[in-house]
This record gives sequence, structure tokens and C-alpha cells, in this order.
Amino acid sequence: MGVFNNAVLATIGFILSAYSIYVEHKVEHKDDTPDGEEYHALCDIEAIRASCSAVFSLPEGKMLSFFGIVSEGSALDVPNGVLGMLFYTYIFLRYIM
Repeated sequence: MGVFNNAVLATIGFILSAYSIYVEHKVEHKDDTPDGEEYHALCDIEAIRASCSAVFSLPEGKMLSFFGIVSEGSALDVPNGVLGMLFYTYIFLRYIM
């Protein structure tokens, strides 16, 4: 039962990481929309003044360049969501094999 639970949790983590990349892309390219409407992510909760889309655009949103592991703008300067997708893929494959 533990293997199944880990695989399910890894799948959920992968989906959330992919969604974070989607939100970050929509926020970065909000001027490209033809109707000019601003994108509101599901994780932006105005009642408690929380905005995940604002957090994704912070310098900490790209952990590898924030800590100086890679230079800004390099091919390896990827959003944290990409790192999460790689991590959860590894965890998923580890538990199903």
C-alpha cells in the first residue's frame, strides 16, 4: 500500500509543479493576450491576500540562479516548477519499479 501512496503523491506533486509553470508562463506573457485581460491563478486567494503568481515572479522562483549555482539567463536557469517535475518524476519511477 505504501508504494501506491507514494506514487499517487508523486503524481500530485508533478501536477502541481506543472501548474506552477503554467501560472508563471501566463503571468510573464500577460501582455500577449489579445483581449488584454489579466490572468488570475487558482492559487491567488484575495480573501487572505495571498498570491502565488506574485511569488513565482520573485528571484527565489528560480532557485539555481538565486543561490548562484548557475548564471541568470543560462539554459539551466529554470523555474522551481521544472525542478519539482524532475524530482517527482524520479520519486514516481523509484516507487513503481
